Amino acid sequence: MEVPADIQRILEDRKSGSIALLNDLIKALEQELGEGRLSPGTFLDQITHIGTKLSHFAAIENFLIGLRDSLKGPNGEAGDALEYITGYRRYWQDSPEKMAGNLLASVRVEGATLLTHSHSETIQSVLKVLKKRD
Repeated sequence: MEVPADIQRILEDRKSGSIALLNDLIKALEQELGEGRLSPGTFLDQITHIGTKLSHFAAIENFLIGLRDSLKGPNGEAGDALEYITGYRRYWQDSPEKMAGNLLASVRVEGATLLTHSHSETIQSVLKVLKKRD
């Protein structure tokens, strides 16, 4: 099976975390579907292949389960998948702000020094939001 180059790059990435890979995957699938480069049958094969390669990432697995479910009936249309992907991206795009708000509501961070040993894109995005609010 031929995998689009941008998706293949994601499958071969051994440095990025699950959320960074998920964000890249969402962009790549939106582009592939939006430009009509994947037929519904090819698309289903692609997401099955992606799921096999990235099954160890819970965030990606959950996204792919919802994506498969979005294909209505056995011959789901690519438009159904594109609608799901776009809705998923829009729903989660402001999650760092929500997480920062939850943190500020429960923990006093004013004047504190935060130390993290994580390279998680999620944690970094929340810290960036907190820094902007400072």
